[in-house]
Amino acid sequence: MAPKKVVFRGALHNFRFFMPLLNQLFLKAIKELEKPVSESTFLDYGGGCGILSVLAKEIGFKTILYNDIYHLSVRDAGILSDLTENPVDHFIEGDIEDVARYCMEYELKPDLICSFDVIEHIYDLTAWFSALGKFQHNYRLLFMTNANPCNPYINLKIKKIQRKAEFVDQVKTVGWKENDSHESYFKMRKRIIGNLDPELAAEKVNLLAARTRGLNQPDIGKAVREYKRTGSISYHSDHPTNTCDPINGNRTENLIGLRNFKKAITGLGLNIIIVNNFYSFTENRVLNLVKLILNKLIMVSGRHNLFLSPSYTVIVKPGKKE
Repeated sequence: MAPKKVVFRGALHNFRFFMPLLNQLFLKAIKELEKPVSESTFLDYGGGCGILSVLAKEIGFKTILYNDIYHLSVRDAGILSDLTENPVDHFIEGDIEDVARYCMEYELKPDLICSFDVIEHIYDLTAWFSALGKFQHNYRLLFMTNANPCNPYINLKIKKIQRKAEFVDQVKTVGWKENDSHESYFKMRKRIIGNLDPELAAEKVNLLAARTRGLNQPDIGKAVREYKRTGSISYHSDHPTNTCDPINGNRTENLIGLRNFKKAITGLGLNIIIVNNFYSFTENRVLNLVKLILNKLIMVSGRHNLFLSPSYTVIVKPGKKE
């Protein structure tokens, strides 16, 4: 229970920062609705500690579905929900396929699918969006992410985080998720490759570990077999510093370009729009002044200009490309 207590406590401590971000997400989401909030079903995908679900219930959505892949997250979000006057209606443990099966079984049709800082951790975007095809109804999906590759400062910050995950062993602290790895991802891939072919020379193992950066264990195996068969690897990372946990495929703040989104939804009958967000304020008055100026510039630069934006929102809906 400790992990989500830590996340929830952090959100409360940074209430002034997080609430405007969630408010931006809700305002964008409600604009996409084609019927009243009071008649709509809200799905909180990758909901973590459950704040988004609780807020959606307070806003007045008819039915709330909470989902997360982690068992402890689902359990602790349920505890948080029980402490409110309007508890969440459904709790779903698992990934998008599990959500789709649950909705089919209970005849639920989410009108809005929302998440905060989730899309940058999804291993295979094409497979994820393909799974949305099981929702045979009109819905809107909104992902808000802080991993904005178009903002130079954010880009550098994320790259630093990715390099640390790739090459530096992590120390387990309070709030550590139960299936996260503490070894560096490069070291883990070297071990996986060495176990796949113990006869490989050390320099070959290092080469393959570097070339398979950003792949999970099954795909590393495919790459190694391809290398042994052809002497080369056809896989190329979409971004040089993007990486992931080889065991569970959890990506480290994946920097996703617009081209990658378009590629992920090709042929799926989905329309995707990416819009910018505004900065949230903190207790730092000097920094707040800078953010206020940046927000003014973002406002006049147009909703699709991500250069100054601290984050962006992905809006997806079924239908032909606009």
